[in-house]
Amino acid sequence: MVVMVSVAIINWENIGYFLFRVPYDQKKLQYFLHICRFYNDNRQLYYTKKMFTLFLVVTSAYATTYFSETFEDDSKWVESSTRHDEDKMGSFVLTDDLKLKTDQDARYYTMFAPMDKPVKQDDRDFVVQYSIKLDNTDFKCGGAYLKLLETDAELETINHETPYKLMFGPDFSCDSKSKVHAIFSDTQWSESTDASVLSDGEEHSFALVIRPDNTYSYYVDRKELRSGDMEDAWPLLEPRKIDDPAESKPSDWPLASILDVDDVKPDGYDDIPKTIVDFESMKPDDWDDDEDGGWEPAEIPNPAFKGPWTQRKIPNPAYKGSWVHPKIPNPDYVPNTTIYKQVSGANVIGFELWNFDSGVLFDNIIVSDEEFSNTEGEL
Repeated sequence: MVVMVSVAIINWENIGYFLFRVPYDQKKLQYFLHICRFYNDNRQLYYTKKMFTLFLVVTSAYATTYFSETFEDDSKWVESSTRHDEDKMGSFVLTDDLKLKTDQDARYYTMFAPMDKPVKQDDRDFVVQYSIKLDNTDFKCGGAYLKLLETDAELETINHETPYKLMFGPDFSCDSKSKVHAIFSDTQWSESTDASVLSDGEEHSFALVIRPDNTYSYYVDRKELRSGDMEDAWPLLEPRKIDDPAESKPSDWPLASILDVDDVKPDGYDDIPKTIVDFESMKPDDWDDDEDGGWEPAEIPNPAFKGPWTQRKIPNPAYKGSWVHPKIPNPDYVPNTTIYKQVSGANVIGFELWNFDSGVLFDNIIVSDEEFSNTEGEL
Protein backbone atom coordinates (compact mmCIF):
# COMPACT_ATOMS: atom_id res chain seq x y z
CA MET A 1 0.00 0.00 0.00
CA VAL A 2 1.24 3.48 -0.87
CA VAL A 3 0.54 6.34 1.50
CA MET A 4 0.17 9.79 -0.09
CA VAL A 5 1.52 12.54 2.13
CA SER A 6 1.44 16.28 1.57
CA VAL A 7 4.70 17.97 2.52
CA ALA A 8 5.06 21.74 2.81
CA ILE A 9 8.59 23.14 2.59
CA ILE A 10 9.05 26.64 4.00
CA ASN A 11 11.73 28.78 2.41
CA TRP A 12 13.57 30.68 5.12
CA GLU A 13 14.20 33.64 2.82
CA ASN A 14 10.44 34.07 2.16
CA ILE A 15 10.77 32.55 -1.29
CA GLY A 16 7.35 31.03 -0.72
CA TYR A 17 5.78 27.65 -0.36
CA PHE A 18 6.01 24.61 -2.54
CA LEU A 19 3.39 21.91 -2.02
CA PHE A 20 3.55 18.48 -3.52
CA ARG A 21 2.50 14.91 -2.78
CA VAL A 22 5.08 12.20 -2.07
CA PRO A 23 4.22 8.50 -2.19
CA TYR A 24 5.77 6.81 0.85
CA ASP A 25 8.60 5.00 -0.85
CA GLN A 26 12.26 5.43 0.06
CA LYS A 27 13.13 5.34 -3.61
CA LYS A 28 11.50 8.78 -3.85
CA LEU A 29 14.17 10.30 -1.63
CA GLN A 30 16.49 11.31 -4.44
CA TYR A 31 13.59 12.92 -6.31
CA PHE A 32 12.55 14.73 -3.15
CA LEU A 33 16.03 16.14 -2.57
CA HIS A 34 16.28 17.11 -6.23
CA ILE A 35 13.17 19.24 -5.79
CA CYS A 36 14.59 20.68 -2.57
CA ARG A 37 17.59 21.91 -4.52
CA PHE A 38 15.19 24.27 -6.30
CA TYR A 39 15.98 26.45 -3.32
CA ASN A 40 19.39 28.04 -3.22
CA ASP A 41 19.46 28.42 0.56
CA ASN A 42 21.71 25.59 1.91
CA ARG A 43 20.28 25.89 5.40
CA GLN A 44 16.77 25.31 4.03
CA LEU A 45 18.01 22.17 2.27
CA TYR A 46 19.65 20.99 5.49
CA TYR A 47 16.42 21.35 7.44
CA THR A 48 14.34 19.60 4.79
CA LYS A 49 16.79 16.69 4.73
CA LYS A 50 16.47 16.27 8.49
CA MET A 51 12.68 16.61 8.28
CA PHE A 52 12.45 14.00 5.54
CA THR A 53 14.69 11.59 7.48
CA LEU A 54 12.07 11.66 10.20
CA PHE A 55 9.22 11.70 7.68
CA LEU A 56 10.34 8.42 6.08
CA VAL A 57 10.08 6.61 9.37
CA VAL A 58 6.97 8.15 10.84
CA THR A 59 4.67 7.92 7.82
CA SER A 60 5.06 4.22 7.04
CA ALA A 61 1.77 2.36 6.79
CA TYR A 62 3.22 -0.59 8.65
CA ALA A 63 6.09 0.62 10.82
CA THR A 64 5.87 1.50 14.48
CA THR A 65 8.32 4.15 15.57
CA TYR A 66 9.16 3.79 19.24
CA PHE A 67 11.49 6.78 19.27
CA SER A 68 12.94 9.26 16.82
CA GLU A 69 15.21 12.23 17.40
CA THR A 70 16.83 14.66 14.99
CA PHE A 71 17.76 17.19 17.71
CA GLU A 72 15.76 20.16 16.53
CA ASP A 73 15.89 20.84 20.28
CA ASP A 74 16.62 18.85 23.43
CA SER A 75 13.33 19.48 25.21
CA LYS A 76 12.52 15.81 25.78
CA TRP A 77 15.91 15.03 27.36
CA VAL A 78 16.66 15.11 31.09
CA GLU A 79 20.15 15.07 32.60
CA SER A 80 20.92 12.76 35.52
CA SER A 81 21.57 14.41 38.88
CA THR A 82 22.71 11.38 40.87
CA ARG A 83 26.47 11.43 40.40
CA HIS A 84 28.38 12.16 43.61
CA ASP A 85 31.25 13.85 41.78
CA GLU A 86 29.24 16.73 40.31
CA ASP A 87 32.40 18.56 39.25
CA LYS A 88 33.02 15.80 36.74
CA MET A 89 29.55 15.99 35.17
CA GLY A 90 29.36 17.44 31.68
CA SER A 91 26.37 18.77 29.77
CA PHE A 92 25.60 18.00 26.16
CA VAL A 93 25.28 20.99 23.84
CA LEU A 94 23.33 21.43 20.61
CA THR A 95 25.47 22.56 17.69
CA ASP A 96 24.41 25.08 15.06
CA ASP A 97 23.79 22.22 12.63
CA LEU A 98 21.53 20.48 15.16
CA LYS A 99 23.64 17.69 16.54
CA LEU A 100 24.12 16.66 20.15
CA LYS A 101 27.72 17.09 21.25
CA THR A 102 29.97 16.26 24.20
CA ASP A 103 31.74 19.54 24.70
CA GLN A 104 34.18 19.13 27.63
CA ASP A 105 37.06 16.74 28.19
CA ALA A 106 37.12 14.32 31.13
CA ARG A 107 33.41 14.45 31.94
CA TYR A 108 30.49 12.11 32.53
CA TYR A 109 27.55 12.65 30.18
CA THR A 110 24.28 11.17 31.38
CA MET A 111 20.98 12.13 29.75
CA PHE A 112 17.78 10.20 29.05
CA ALA A 113 14.46 10.68 27.27
CA PRO A 114 11.14 8.84 27.41
CA MET A 115 10.41 6.79 24.34
CA ASP A 116 7.28 7.59 22.37
CA LYS A 117 6.06 4.04 22.83
CA PRO A 118 7.42 1.02 24.74
CA VAL A 119 9.15 -1.48 22.49
CA LYS A 120 7.03 -4.48 21.48
CA GLN A 121 8.85 -7.30 19.73
CA ASP A 122 6.04 -9.83 19.28
CA ASP A 123 6.66 -11.17 15.77
CA ARG A 124 8.28 -7.87 14.80
CA ASP A 125 11.70 -6.70 13.78
CA PHE A 126 13.54 -4.44 16.18
CA VAL A 127 15.76 -1.74 14.70
CA VAL A 128 17.93 0.82 16.46
CA GLN A 129 19.99 3.20 14.37
CA TYR A 130 21.82 6.46 14.99
CA SER A 131 24.67 8.47 13.55
CA ILE A 132 27.98 9.49 15.12
CA LYS A 133 30.70 11.89 14.09
CA LEU A 134 34.01 12.57 15.81
CA ASP A 135 34.62 16.29 15.70
CA ASN A 136 37.95 15.44 17.33
CA THR A 137 39.63 12.95 14.97
CA ASP A 138 42.34 12.40 17.59
CA PHE A 139 39.67 10.93 19.88
CA LYS A 140 41.18 8.15 21.97
CA CYS A 141 39.08 7.55 25.06
CA GLY A 142 35.34 7.55 25.69
CA GLY A 143 31.99 6.02 24.89
CA ALA A 144 29.52 6.80 22.10
CA TYR A 145 26.85 4.19 22.78
CA LEU A 146 23.13 4.29 23.46
CA LYS A 147 21.23 2.58 26.26
CA LEU A 148 17.61 1.39 26.15
CA LEU A 149 16.00 0.75 29.52
CA GLU A 150 12.70 -0.40 31.00
CA THR A 151 12.12 1.73 34.06
CA ASP A 152 9.48 3.80 35.83
CA ALA A 153 12.13 5.84 37.65
CA GLU A 154 12.36 9.58 37.27
CA LEU A 155 14.72 10.33 34.40
CA GLU A 156 17.01 12.50 36.52
CA THR A 157 17.64 9.56 38.86
CA ILE A 158 18.89 7.18 36.14
CA ASN A 159 22.63 6.58 36.24
CA HIS A 160 25.36 4.01 35.52
CA GLU A 161 23.90 1.58 38.07
CA THR A 162 20.42 1.50 36.50
CA PRO A 163 19.81 -1.85 34.71
CA TYR A 164 19.37 -1.60 30.97
CA LYS A 165 17.86 -3.77 28.26
CA LEU A 166 20.33 -2.93 25.48
CA MET A 167 23.61 -1.08 25.23
CA PHE A 168 24.65 -0.56 21.63
CA GLY A 169 27.37 1.47 19.96
CA PRO A 170 31.07 2.34 19.84
CA ASP A 171 33.38 2.58 22.83
CA PHE A 172 37.01 3.71 22.78
CA SER A 173 39.35 2.45 25.48
CA CYS A 174 42.16 4.76 26.55
CA ASP A 175 44.73 2.78 24.54
CA SER A 176 43.00 4.15 21.42
CA LYS A 177 41.46 0.77 20.64
CA SER A 178 37.75 0.63 19.95
CA LYS A 179 34.94 -1.87 19.90
CA VAL A 180 31.23 -1.79 19.21
CA HIS A 181 29.08 -3.01 22.09
CA ALA A 182 25.85 -4.93 21.64
CA ILE A 183 24.93 -6.00 25.16
CA PHE A 184 21.59 -7.39 26.28
CA SER A 185 21.54 -6.67 30.02
CA ASP A 186 24.87 -8.22 31.02
CA THR A 187 25.24 -10.45 27.96
CA GLN A 188 27.85 -9.14 25.52
CA TRP A 189 27.92 -10.38 21.95
CA SER A 190 30.83 -12.51 20.79
CA GLU A 191 31.53 -10.46 17.66
CA SER A 192 34.82 -8.60 17.48
CA THR A 193 34.26 -5.38 15.58
CA ASP A 194 35.77 -1.94 16.00
CA ALA A 195 34.71 1.64 15.29
CA SER A 196 37.78 2.68 13.31
CA VAL A 197 35.49 4.00 10.55
CA LEU A 198 34.92 7.07 12.73
CA SER A 199 38.55 8.14 12.50
CA ASP A 200 37.92 9.97 9.21
CA GLY A 201 35.90 12.68 10.97
CA GLU A 202 32.83 12.01 8.82
CA GLU A 203 29.35 11.11 10.02
CA HIS A 204 28.58 7.38 10.08
CA SER A 205 25.44 5.45 10.98
CA PHE A 206 25.39 2.38 13.22
CA ALA A 207 22.43 0.02 13.28
CA LEU A 208 21.40 -3.23 14.95
CA VAL A 209 18.48 -5.29 13.68
CA ILE A 210 16.91 -8.13 15.69
CA ARG A 211 14.34 -10.32 13.95
CA PRO A 212 11.61 -12.67 15.24
CA ASP A 213 13.35 -15.66 13.64
CA ASN A 214 16.13 -15.12 16.22
CA THR A 215 18.57 -13.69 13.69
CA TYR A 216 20.38 -10.38 13.73
CA SER A 217 22.30 -8.00 11.51
CA TYR A 218 24.78 -5.25 12.34
CA TYR A 219 25.20 -2.39 9.87
CA VAL A 220 27.57 0.53 9.46
CA ASP A 221 26.49 3.08 6.86
CA ARG A 222 23.79 0.67 5.71
CA LYS A 223 26.34 -2.02 4.89
CA GLU A 224 25.83 -5.31 6.68
CA LEU A 225 29.04 -6.22 8.51
CA ARG A 226 27.79 -8.99 10.79
CA SER A 227 24.77 -11.28 10.77
CA GLY A 228 23.69 -14.68 11.98
CA ASP A 229 21.85 -16.59 14.66
CA MET A 230 21.42 -14.82 17.99
CA GLU A 231 22.25 -18.04 19.84
CA ASP A 232 25.67 -18.05 18.21
CA ALA A 233 26.40 -14.37 18.85
CA TRP A 234 25.09 -14.04 22.42
CA PRO A 235 25.32 -16.73 25.14
CA LEU A 236 21.66 -16.32 26.02
CA LEU A 237 20.98 -20.06 26.22
CA GLU A 238 22.90 -23.15 27.15
CA PRO A 239 25.09 -24.22 24.20
CA ARG A 240 23.55 -26.67 21.76
CA LYS A 241 26.59 -28.95 22.00
CA ILE A 242 29.22 -29.58 24.65
CA ASP A 243 32.56 -31.39 24.76
CA ASP A 244 32.11 -35.15 25.04
CA PRO A 245 33.29 -35.93 28.61
CA ALA A 246 34.11 -39.48 27.52
CA GLU A 247 36.72 -38.23 25.08
CA SER A 248 40.16 -36.77 25.81
CA LYS A 249 43.22 -35.90 23.78
CA PRO A 250 45.28 -39.02 23.07
CA SER A 251 48.63 -39.02 24.85
CA ASP A 252 50.39 -39.94 21.59
CA TRP A 253 48.81 -37.15 19.53
CA PRO A 254 51.58 -35.99 17.15
CA LEU A 255 53.29 -32.69 17.92
CA ALA A 256 53.46 -29.94 15.32
CA SER A 257 57.27 -29.98 15.35
CA ILE A 258 59.97 -32.41 16.40
CA LEU A 259 63.70 -32.19 17.17
CA ASP A 260 65.99 -32.41 14.16
CA VAL A 261 68.17 -35.47 14.86
CA ASP A 262 70.69 -34.20 12.34
CA ASP A 263 71.29 -31.05 14.38
CA VAL A 264 74.13 -31.85 16.79
CA LYS A 265 75.76 -29.58 19.36
CA PRO A 266 79.20 -28.56 18.07
CA ASP A 267 82.23 -29.80 20.00
CA GLY A 268 83.43 -27.29 22.54
CA TYR A 269 80.20 -25.22 22.36
CA ASP A 270 79.80 -25.18 26.15
CA ASP A 271 83.41 -24.01 26.59
CA ILE A 272 82.83 -20.70 24.81
CA PRO A 273 83.01 -17.98 27.51
CA LYS A 274 80.30 -15.36 27.84
CA THR A 275 82.85 -12.54 28.09
CA ILE A 276 86.41 -12.01 26.99
CA VAL A 277 89.24 -9.66 28.02
CA ASP A 278 89.18 -6.25 26.41
CA PHE A 279 92.77 -6.01 25.16
CA GLU A 280 92.28 -2.35 24.37
CA SER A 281 91.74 -1.48 28.00
CA MET A 282 94.80 0.07 29.65
CA LYS A 283 95.79 0.42 33.27
CA PRO A 284 95.14 4.05 34.32
CA ASP A 285 98.30 6.11 34.91
CA ASP A 286 97.09 7.06 38.39
CA TRP A 287 96.31 3.49 39.40
CA ASP A 288 97.93 2.67 42.77
CA ASP A 289 98.19 -1.05 43.41
CA ASP A 290 98.66 -0.47 47.14
CA GLU A 291 95.52 1.66 47.42
CA ASP A 292 93.43 0.37 44.55
CA GLY A 293 94.47 -3.28 44.52
CA GLY A 294 95.75 -5.29 41.61
CA TRP A 295 94.51 -3.93 38.30
CA GLU A 296 92.70 -6.28 35.95
CA PRO A 297 91.71 -5.47 32.36
CA ALA A 298 88.02 -4.97 31.66
CA GLU A 299 85.91 -7.66 30.02
CA ILE A 300 83.54 -7.28 27.10
CA PRO A 301 80.78 -9.53 25.67
CA ASN A 302 82.16 -12.38 23.61
CA PRO A 303 80.77 -12.13 20.06
CA ALA A 304 81.31 -15.90 19.68
CA PHE A 305 78.99 -16.67 22.59
CA LYS A 306 75.50 -17.58 21.31
CA GLY A 307 73.82 -18.53 24.57
CA PRO A 308 72.71 -22.01 25.63
CA TRP A 309 72.57 -24.41 22.72
CA THR A 310 69.07 -25.42 21.56
CA GLN A 311 68.49 -28.24 19.17
CA ARG A 312 66.72 -27.13 16.02
CA LYS A 313 63.11 -28.19 15.39
CA ILE A 314 61.55 -29.21 12.11
CA PRO A 315 57.91 -29.75 11.05
CA ASN A 316 56.59 -33.14 12.08
CA PRO A 317 55.49 -35.09 8.98
CA ALA A 318 53.10 -37.10 11.18
CA TYR A 319 51.31 -33.99 12.49
CA LYS A 320 47.61 -33.97 11.60
CA GLY A 321 46.51 -30.67 13.06
CA SER A 322 45.27 -29.55 16.45
CA TRP A 323 43.17 -32.07 18.30
CA VAL A 324 39.51 -31.12 18.31
CA HIS A 325 37.39 -32.24 21.21
CA PRO A 326 34.40 -34.23 19.90
CA LYS A 327 31.02 -32.68 20.69
CA ILE A 328 27.76 -34.23 21.82
CA PRO A 329 24.27 -32.73 22.17
CA ASN A 330 23.91 -30.79 25.40
CA PRO A 331 21.22 -32.42 27.55
CA ASP A 332 20.65 -29.07 29.28
CA TYR A 333 19.99 -27.19 26.05
CA VAL A 334 16.40 -26.00 25.71
CA PRO A 335 15.45 -24.23 22.47
CA ASN A 336 13.79 -20.84 22.85
CA THR A 337 12.05 -19.34 19.86
CA THR A 338 11.54 -16.00 21.61
CA ILE A 339 15.07 -15.02 22.65
CA TYR A 340 14.80 -12.18 20.17
CA LYS A 341 12.56 -10.36 22.67
CA GLN A 342 15.52 -8.92 24.55
CA VAL A 343 14.42 -5.29 24.23
CA SER A 344 10.66 -5.69 24.71
CA GLY A 345 9.33 -3.27 27.29
CA ALA A 346 12.08 -0.68 26.86
CA ASN A 347 10.53 2.73 27.43
CA VAL A 348 13.54 5.00 28.05
CA ILE A 349 16.54 5.76 25.83
CA GLY A 350 19.66 7.74 26.48
CA PHE A 351 23.35 8.18 27.08
CA GLU A 352 25.46 7.24 30.08
CA LEU A 353 29.01 7.97 28.99
CA TRP A 354 32.48 8.80 30.19
CA ASN A 355 34.44 10.91 27.70
CA PHE A 356 38.07 11.66 28.42
CA ASP A 357 38.16 13.29 25.00
CA SER A 358 35.26 15.52 23.97
CA GLY A 359 33.91 16.11 20.48
CA VAL A 360 31.43 13.26 19.89
CA LEU A 361 28.37 14.32 17.88
CA PHE A 362 25.11 12.35 17.76
CA ASP A 363 22.17 12.64 15.38
CA ASN A 364 19.23 10.84 13.74
CA ILE A 365 18.28 8.33 16.44
CA ILE A 366 15.57 5.94 15.29
CA VAL A 367 14.07 2.99 17.15
CA SER A 368 11.51 1.17 15.07
CA ASP A 369 10.07 -2.20 14.13
CA GLU A 370 10.76 -1.77 10.42
CA GLU A 371 14.09 -2.78 8.92
CA PHE A 372 15.33 -0.20 6.47
CA SER A 373 15.93 -0.90 2.81
CA ASN A 374 19.61 -1.55 2.19
CA THR A 375 19.68 -0.76 -1.50
CA GLU A 376 22.72 1.32 -2.34
CA GLY A 377 21.82 4.93 -2.95
CA GLU A 378 18.78 4.95 -0.66
CA LEU A 379 18.62 6.65 2.70
